[in-house]
Amino acid sequence: MSRSSSKPSTIEIMEQIADDFVRRQLVHHYVDSERLEGRVIEVSARELIHFGSCSYMGLETHPALIEAVQETVARFGTQFSSSRAYIALRLYEELETHLQEMFGKPVVVTSTTTLGHLAALPTLIGPEDAVILDLQAHHSMQMSAQQLKAQGVPLHVIQHNNMTQLERKIRALQGQHHRVWYLADGVYSMFGDVAPMDELVALMERYERFYTYVDDAHGMGWAGERGVGVVRSMVAHHDKMVLVVSLNKSFASAGGALVLPNEAMAERVRRCGGPMIFSGPIQPPMLGAALASAQLHLSPELDVYQAELRERIAHTNDGLAARGLPQYAVTDTPLFFIPMGLPRVVSNLVHRVIAEGFYVNTATFPATPMRQGGLRFMVNRHHRLDDLDALLDCVAHHYPLALAEED
Repeated sequence: MSRSSSKPSTIEIMEQIADDFVRRQLVHHYVDSERLEGRVIEVSARELIHFGSCSYMGLETHPALIEAVQETVARFGTQFSSSRAYIALRLYEELETHLQEMFGKPVVVTSTTTLGHLAALPTLIGPEDAVILDLQAHHSMQMSAQQLKAQGVPLHVIQHNNMTQLERKIRALQGQHHRVWYLADGVYSMFGDVAPMDELVALMERYERFYTYVDDAHGMGWAGERGVGVVRSMVAHHDKMVLVVSLNKSFASAGGALVLPNEAMAERVRRCGGPMIFSGPIQPPMLGAALASAQLHLSPELDVYQAELRERIAHTNDGLAARGLPQYAVTDTPLFFIPMGLPRVVSNLVHRVIAEGFYVNTATFPATPMRQGGLRFMVNRHHRLDDLDALLDCVAHHYPLALAEED
């Protein structure tokens, strides 16, 4: 069969979509701003209100974090170049102690959330186990799951948040495997919806061999007492749950953290996880920022910031409903997804909105199913209420026009 008549590969489809997005100047931008304060960015000599940031709490400009970075780099330099398996700055131990105080469970800090998955999953999940993966689980977990599959661990994918399908899989697999693991997000990064944690806890109680591994990177910081995240704000830390959080995003520093149900699992990952042995550390400046952020999360100051963000989230949800704009799911998270359909339709709307002075994201294949793309935007503490109203007025005006233009 000739190449011209063969079905295009996933990469070729992605290239076609990317070509359209680049042509419309929707992706691969550079920020030209000489200084950032969080609310506005300058792109190609145009000032845009920034709705593309996952720094939901706006802590990247907090004086305490900036001062900590400056102090730490002055003390320790720009980097400490060694694997943690050999030697690490004492700041790591201090950070893990503070995070353990936040979560009340053993914590292992990792260089990134992705490297955390690559350290934990092959270490905790063995050849006698099976894995069930939510269709919308973050790419970093899907990549790690493929590593498990290559090692002979059976991998099954279920429809997004389909607990009926999940329970059927558990029943089918539990008699054949030592443990059955479910990999999911706490807050899903594209749609902004959440995992049904109450149902997952009920399944862990019902099935002895069922375990969960939940990435709450987008839920960390802005939700829960001491900023422990969406998952831990809904349920206690189950003895069969591994929780993964990000020290980027709301935490405004760098790295990730694994919150384990017991010390034995934590030590196993710390000593045997590949990236814990072979990858470099979080460098001193950002360790300083992470430590300052952890101290802020343990202070009453966090409650004020969380309340400010909740006000903006509620205002946005009310504004979307008042304007008749659809959402994939109405939640209390700062991620918003307005469904559009095919990538070209999403591209049309996002192009219109950016042209009006609002930086928003395309959310399309492969991050979503091909026909379930949409406009994605994030709300943070830097936004004013009139910024939110102006964006929603713009989207409400252009939404039907984009649909009509794309037939």
